[in-house]
Amino acid sequence: MAVDAVVYFRIRDPVLSVTAVENAHRSTQLLAQTTLRNHLGINTLAEILSEREEIAKHLQDSLDNATDPWGVKVRDDESGSQTGSDVMCVVKQ
Repeated sequence: MAVDAVVYFRIRDPVLSVTAVENAHRSTQLLAQTTLRNHLGINTLAEILSEREEIAKHLQDSLDNATDPWGVKVRDDESGSQTGSDVMCVVKQ
């Protein structure tokens, strides 16, 4: 099964984003891939399809908590209020 995801994030603390992690963009992308893989691996296809919103919220919360020490804020892509300072990374599994 192939899964694609989009993660929006912004750098909330530029100093942390370069001192706490080597490459904030790449690290956020890799963390998103790992988190997605781990979460989808414990669910059936039917569960994944029926619980998309809950899975998305859980992934956003997990990623936001994990990237906070890096000065990165993971955003809710449903908000529709992305700004020019937001970064989008595409996650492919």
